[in-house]
Amino acid sequence: MTRSAARTWSAWRARAGARARGRLAALAALAASAGRARRSRSYFFGGHPFGEPLSRRGRDYKADLRISFMEAVKGTKRTLDFRTSNGPPKKIPVDIPPGVEDGLQLHIAGQGGPARERGGKPGNLFVEIHVDEHPVFKRHGPNILIEVEVGVVDAILGKMMLVPTVDGDVELRLRPGTQAGDQLVLSGRGVPRLGQGGTSQGRGDQIVVVRLVTPEKITARQRQLLQDFLAEDPPK
Repeated sequence: MTRSAARTWSAWRARAGARARGRLAALAALAASAGRARRSRSYFFGGHPFGEPLSRRGRDYKADLRISFMEAVKGTKRTLDFRTSNGPPKKIPVDIPPGVEDGLQLHIAGQGGPARERGGKPGNLFVEIHVDEHPVFKRHGPNILIEVEVGVVDAILGKMMLVPTVDGDVELRLRPGTQAGDQLVLSGRGVPRLGQGGTSQGRGDQIVVVRLVTPEKITARQRQLLQDFLAEDPPK
């Protein structure tokens, strides 16, 4: 090979090598870009590119808080002693709106674990509410159910009676001829209906269920009076 041909061959090989290296570099850049795109999608909630990356966002935590029946009805403020797995203990104020139910979770933004990377957001804290039972009131959704004992004579003749509610005792008229199992409604004396954002949207009712109580012992005169009553108006 002549010297001129050798120089031509060397120049061509250099240009070919440069083109090959350029193509390899372009392929490598494309592969790297695709890899970054795949990794980016896996770090976002739901694969949405505008969410907070999971690699940066702090860990979410769950805590439990027990309250009384009346606190659930009226609402209350509590302080939760909470500590993350790698953070100092802290006291977190918890506003419990009126009308919360057993098992409801309150979302407290930014009170979870610290951000994993600079510029990330802290995690959230989910507080699950546990409501104690009440010895008198039973809850059914926004309504409160209560059972009251009524004597036979009062059920026959009717009367005004005091009935406990979550707002205090109120008067309730018992009509003459009340039967066992009758349900009397006190409108608006139930539990607040909890709407979006913790706002109250009216209240449910209190349902009073009548339970008849018969005397275990009666006098001879009372027995005779009852027999006379049945003789005049025998049961149908």
